[in-house]
Amino acid sequence: MTDSQNYIIDLHLNQIIDPAKLSNQLINTVGVVEHGLFLNVVDKVVVGKKGQPLILENPDK
Repeated sequence: MTDSQNYIIDLHLNQIIDPAKLSNQLINTVGVVEHGLFLNVVDKVVVGKKGQPLILENPDK
C-alpha cells in the first residue's frame, strides 16, 4: 500500500503480446492510477543476471 493508501499490485507476465493495448486497457480501467509499462521511454535495458548482464535493445530504434 502506498503512502496515499493506494494498493500496489505486482503482476508477473511471461510475455506481453501487445504492450500498447495493455497499457491503454490498464490506464482506462476505473481505479487504476498508473501502471509500470514504460513504453517509448528507453532504447536499451540492462538486466542483472548471474555472471553477466543481459542487454535488451529496442530493434525499432
